[in-house]
This record gives sequence, structure tokens and C-alpha cells, in this order.
Amino acid sequence: MKETKNPALEIIRKINDAAVVGLFFAMTVTVLIQVFFRFVLQSPLRWTEELARYLMIWLVLLASSIAMRNRRICRWMC
Repeated sequence: MKETKNPALEIIRKINDAAVVGLFFAMTVTVLIQVFFRFVLQSPLRWTEELARYLMIWLVLLASSIAMRNRRICRWMC
């Protein structure tokens, strides 16, 4: 199938790519904070586990569209 050069789609793709990078960075920082507070300070924060879980959910949802765009999943599933 031929790729279209729609400017609106390109903007959406760039926003999606930036969102995936931002979510990955936020999830990494959240997990590092969680590990530090749990094992170093012996006082775990309750919200870090929930936040990391929801960030992972959104990361998988948005990154799957990138994988489908690059046809990485279709080769495995089709």
C-alpha cells in the first residue's frame, strides 16, 4: 500500500511520536522514584505504582500505532 503525504497525518504522527517518548521518560522517572523511596528511604509512595501502571497502558496504546505504521506487528500477526 502506498503511503500518503497528508500534512495533517504527519502532524498527528509527530505528536504521537513525541507523546510516546514523553510517556516513556515519565514512566522511567516514576519507577526510579518508586525504587528510591521504597528501598532507600524505606517509605514507599502510594501514587508511584498507580502512575507507572497508567503510563505503561498509554505507552503501549500509542506505541502500537507506531508499530502498525512501520508494519512490525502485521508481519508477526498476519
